[in-house]
Amino acid sequence: MLLLRKMASWLLVAVISFALLEVVLRLLDEIPIHKNPLTGFHKSDPVLGWIGRPNYRARFRGRDYDVAVEYDAQGFRRATMDASEFRQDAKRIVFLGDSVTWGWGLENDETYPEQLQKMLGTGTIVNNFGVNAFGTVQELLVYDNYVQQLNPDVVAIMFVGNDLEDNLDPKDGRRPWAELVDGELIPRNQPVAKSSVGAFKSLTQKSVAFSTLKYTFHIVADSIEKKGPESQEGIKKEVDPAITQQRWQLFGALLAEFHQRCGIQNKNCSLRVIYAAGMHDVRDYESRGESRMATELERICDLEGVAFLNLRSGLFDAWQKSPDKGPNVTPLFFEHDGHMDAAGNLATAQIIFDSWGLMDD
Repeated sequence: MLLLRKMASWLLVAVISFALLEVVLRLLDEIPIHKNPLTGFHKSDPVLGWIGRPNYRARFRGRDYDVAVEYDAQGFRRATMDASEFRQDAKRIVFLGDSVTWGWGLENDETYPEQLQKMLGTGTIVNNFGVNAFGTVQELLVYDNYVQQLNPDVVAIMFVGNDLEDNLDPKDGRRPWAELVDGELIPRNQPVAKSSVGAFKSLTQKSVAFSTLKYTFHIVADSIEKKGPESQEGIKKEVDPAITQQRWQLFGALLAEFHQRCGIQNKNCSLRVIYAAGMHDVRDYESRGESRMATELERICDLEGVAFLNLRSGLFDAWQKSPDKGPNVTPLFFEHDGHMDAAGNLATAQIIFDSWGLMDD
């Protein structure tokens, strides 16, 4: 009995201390902090698997960045321009993608869609519908549920190499996916069977104290384990050619579905695909030929009649113009995880602006 009383007292002290810590942090105007964006900034969604927590603001901190991420009422990165600022006849460009479009390690106004918005002014609305860790299947669902009602003039898919795997990966029941059966596109795990963000993770999103303690724990654990540097591109794995072919066939079917739906909703809508060249793609531009992935992607786009833009040469040119372009430095990308930094996003926006002949008219 005495032991139970002591345990209850310790628990009460811990709860009160934790509550006081929460109050102090909020008085200091602190916001929740996260290391993992997938569980830190998102909530479960039965259609998409996960989506940003609406009207949420928190810090995203890694070895190369410490930024505030802010969402709008729908759960996408909040735009820096208000809808009232645009002309009534404004055109609309929508970007779909994963962490590259979402804006890994970036403030809201540093993402390439927002950088492009600054270039275009009030004559064109640029919407960022990128969601961290999404594949093409999920992007198609975003189009169905959020984009088509906007009747966009341009829908652009930012393609990243891991999209091919993500389209077939159920992520332990947390992700909608699809497969081709006798040439027919079959949706799987729709609605999504398993929650992506559980109760505890949701609590760490709402509590500054909980998120701070969780973040500190992960930092200490990482230092003890002495993990190597993170990499967006990861370790190259040998994949069975049959599996690779299956992935490309599925992507081709998804692209065809995208193209058809865009045309049905708005006959003047232009579907476009952008190849998000990675850090090594850019660094090795002169020493090796075009990547097989970019070549195959362009081939499929040509078959479907979809405009294709490869960022690789443009990013290489931007790198060469950078004052810091040493052999082991690629200033357009974060050093430790390989995602494009603010300079890379600005270069991407400029490449899109120039290649598409965009202007504020």
